[in-house]
Amino acid sequence: MNIRLKHRCFKTLLFTFLALSVPSWASVFAPDWRGEDKTVYAEWDNWVPAATYPGDLTFYCDYKEFGAGARKTFTPHIVQFAAQISGQPAETLAAYDNRLNVLKLNTEGLYVNLPNFLEGEQYTRVRFEICYMDTYASFADFQVWGLMDAGSLPGYDGLYISPAPVQSVRDGSWVTEVYEFVIQPSPLWETIFLRFDHYPTSPQNPDAPYIDYLSVDTICVPEPTGVLLLAAGALFLRRSGR
Repeated sequence: MNIRLKHRCFKTLLFTFLALSVPSWASVFAPDWRGEDKTVYAEWDNWVPAATYPGDLTFYCDYKEFGAGARKTFTPHIVQFAAQISGQPAETLAAYDNRLNVLKLNTEGLYVNLPNFLEGEQYTRVRFEICYMDTYASFADFQVWGLMDAGSLPGYDGLYISPAPVQSVRDGSWVTEVYEFVIQPSPLWETIFLRFDHYPTSPQNPDAPYIDYLSVDTICVPEPTGVLLLAAGALFLRRSGR
């Protein structure tokens, strides 16, 4: 085996190793602020359901990550309520159309519950990345509840938000889309309903969306006064260290 062929084989093996070593939660369009203070990241990829109330299913995230700061202490989770369009609950398919662990959803959508941070936040920036098959359904919009201990935020008690995707790529019948919006003022936690428009054209596949994975990032942005105090503190520490 000549040297050039050895180098080519080594590069191929290295690329394969790196590809296999990338975690399943490495989304295509990760935001640059993931992992900073007061951030939440959660991904659903394997879709292992846990029964809660009769007919309801809860999907706990496969991976989660929190930035620094005091926050509401619950795990991000998704709930599919009992009212199904096709009369069947959601189900996880081991393989479907060249994808593994696909969620076949038989309702209008999924409720996503996300914790936020507790004090000094001006607004919460939300970023969803979803990969789904749009043969039988298309993504419609978000319905948002901004929640506090005393109740919902004014204006965010079931508010419908219909942003256009900021990024979109297609792979056959699968489409990966990214959506962003802001909740202001920042709630302590939010419930966001992902709604789909269904195409009732194929009785053997009752107009259900098929979801490969869903990842969500949020960041709580401090009040301007809080930002100034942080900047002043950093400047003081820098000067005192000289």
